[in-house]
Amino acid sequence: MGYDTAAGEGTYRSLFENLLNGLAHCRMIFGEDGEPVDFVYLEVNPAFEALTGLAGVVGKRVSEVIPGIRSSDPWLFEIYGRVARGGPPERFELYLEALAQWFLVSVYCPRPGEFVAIFDVVTERRRAQARAEHLNAALRAIRSINQLIVREREPRRLIERACELLVESRGYRGVWIALGEIGAPPLALARRGWDGAFAPVAEDLARGCWPPCFSRALLASSVAHLDPAVDCLGCALARAYPRNQALVAPLRHGKRIHGLLGVSIDEGLARDAEEQSLLAEAAADLAFALHDAELDGERRRADEALRLSEARYRLLAENVSDVIWTTDLDLRISFVSPAHEALSGYTAAESIGMEVGRLLTPASIERVREFFAEERRALESGVERGPSRTLEVELVRKDGTSCWTETRAGFLLAADGRPAGILGVSRDVTERRKLQASLAQQDRLASMGMLAAGVAHEINNPLTYVLFNLSGVEAEVPELAAAMGGLRAALDERLGTEAASALLATLPPLLGPLALEDLGDRFRDALTGARRIQEIVRGLGSFSRVEPEERAPVSLPLAIECAINMTWNEIKYRARLVKDLAKVPKVLASEGRLSQVFLNLLVNAAHAIDEGDVDRNEIRVRTWREGDEVCAEVRDTGHGIPAATLGAIFEPFFTTKKRGVGSGLGLYISRSIVEGYGGRIEVESEPGAGTRFVVRLPALQEVPASTPRRTAAGAAGGPRGRILVVDDDEKVRAMLARVLRGHELVLAASGSEAQALLERGEGFDLVLCDMMMPELSGMDLHRWLLEARPALAARVVFVTGGAFTPRTQSYLRACGNLAIEKPVDAAELRALVAARLAAARG
Repeated sequence: MGYDTAAGEGTYRSLFENLLNGLAHCRMIFGEDGEPVDFVYLEVNPAFEALTGLAGVVGKRVSEVIPGIRSSDPWLFEIYGRVARGGPPERFELYLEALAQWFLVSVYCPRPGEFVAIFDVVTERRRAQARAEHLNAALRAIRSINQLIVREREPRRLIERACELLVESRGYRGVWIALGEIGAPPLALARRGWDGAFAPVAEDLARGCWPPCFSRALLASSVAHLDPAVDCLGCALARAYPRNQALVAPLRHGKRIHGLLGVSIDEGLARDAEEQSLLAEAAADLAFALHDAELDGERRRADEALRLSEARYRLLAENVSDVIWTTDLDLRISFVSPAHEALSGYTAAESIGMEVGRLLTPASIERVREFFAEERRALESGVERGPSRTLEVELVRKDGTSCWTETRAGFLLAADGRPAGILGVSRDVTERRKLQASLAQQDRLASMGMLAAGVAHEINNPLTYVLFNLSGVEAEVPELAAAMGGLRAALDERLGTEAASALLATLPPLLGPLALEDLGDRFRDALTGARRIQEIVRGLGSFSRVEPEERAPVSLPLAIECAINMTWNEIKYRARLVKDLAKVPKVLASEGRLSQVFLNLLVNAAHAIDEGDVDRNEIRVRTWREGDEVCAEVRDTGHGIPAATLGAIFEPFFTTKKRGVGSGLGLYISRSIVEGYGGRIEVESEPGAGTRFVVRLPALQEVPASTPRRTAAGAAGGPRGRILVVDDDEKVRAMLARVLRGHELVLAASGSEAQALLERGEGFDLVLCDMMMPELSGMDLHRWLLEARPALAARVVFVTGGAFTPRTQSYLRACGNLAIEKPVDAAELRALVAARLAAARG
């Protein structure tokens, strides 16, 4: 039955019309230099107009629809241009200034010179993220100010520290606080973040000349918003920070105004009601603290401070998520805030009188006792300790589970200055510690990757000339054996068999036929071993390469082989490895990341099997094609996974391994990688019978490529050229010289030596340049050539041993020059040189 074209088109059109995402099918326009300069809308769906507000765009250039977009968003043209040239699909977020919106865009190439962009508006999500960050910063500032006013009573130090906290925790551009009355020099002045721009304002205040914003703040109910362009004409701060807005608030407590608090802030936040509320609350808290410091009489001061402090303490304790607590000097709990029950599971009634040791692990209670013993010694010796120190301890909940808390604590002092109790604030930081552990694990993995890539790079240089020399000798030994056979025949003919045998008997045994045959076998074995090393190094480099993810066609069996090479030491003492890696279509992925997936699965399979019984256990790896998917299986005969925990194995930090063996991130990361490539991971397990993981990925539709015709350099009639070879390894230079015998070669031992040759104006048809060299690298030499001799820069071929850094990868993508990896195949190198020389000569 034939394919129903009309039905297929109808289905496509229905999807096109009803797709909630915007879709634009465009043709890219390239300039004379090949760079993308514009694009034309060929077709858009209804959602395109609904999401962008742009109508009637079909047939028009984007520069007509959105004037100025070429200069405001040039990198958008770079991405679309890459994809339209047949590059892989790309996915990215961008902010389009002309539309004042954030977009999430996926783009692919339906045919050369065209692209299809599918997008959605994510402005609200971006704003929500910014809003959440803003609120978190506001809460940190409020908490810091509250902690400050409890701790600091001296007015000058109070306002100085308040300025520091508001700049550090809230991120204001500048903060200033002046205490006193208008018309007189301030009693105290503090500022932070203004640099030298505040000096003229401070001089005016010293003469009793308060800025006009003080009068505006007096008239405001709480906070006054000032536009410097209108309200602050002539002010030195307005001239120094013309793009900022100002918020000012009186330090008012009751009818008493103690001074003025002013901040410099971005315009968007200056109009934010919550931002103004934050500043008003900070001003009120500071005014209260100043009021408390001014109360006359020790008794009146103590009574009033106690009443107000307890009220604010209760209000704070009942409404914050942190746990506020007090104990006596024997660490028996005397008070806990309501948040304590959510953290520990114990009610306030259950907690009062409880020893803190019942809530902590033995190691943590020991740490707490040492902490307070040290604090008490410092207090008794009169040592200034500064702000309360932070202590992280492990708390045991009522249900037996544990969590980590961050605690700030200090002594409550009696009237005689002696410790009377302990006050502390604790916060659950379990998730933060998990995140820190995750980041630390990633850092360790990245460091190991860098180390492994560096080792691969260092091995590749000597491996290049070892492979070349072994393959050369392995090929020449049979020729030597043939020559010796010819020599024996010639001697037999001239001298006779008996005389020839007597003469040959005087030669070393090594030149005998059997010895030469044995020598050839030994060289073949050595060459096989060296090529095995080459495969291992390639896998090591592929897995550990520190580069930004770029998707390319990847052979799934090859990625699995790389992972097997990395995990063989874990597998070989536990189980037999059975490989059934059938040839399958390639997948669009990163080879290193895909190898990481199978490395995790193979390590888990090995760890599920106890050591010492290899013959009875098996790890099987298999690949096959199933419809439009490429599948890979990792099956083991290990312990298996209980059904109760099978559903949680892909959760972050979940692990069934012993402490210190696994981080609980391997399967989580693996699933994230596979799903990022449009695939999925399936798992089956039976306790005692083993586990089976299946990775399914979309098959890549491959286009058959024509086989390039190779021309051996140095062959009769082949091109002969003048070639500059730049490499800091002497043996690599010698190997390249032997491979390219027949060309005129100039050898340079460093980038600096090559630059000196080129500065003298010497001409070359081709430059073979090592990428990684001390002092002047291959990148640095090429960058210099782009300025000094751009035509020759285009004829540079990089030769690298690996260890690609993000900077190296970025440079190779940007410059477009060919890069070949060591170890170099001699025949392929000759063919490459011949092709390059032929192309250079037209």
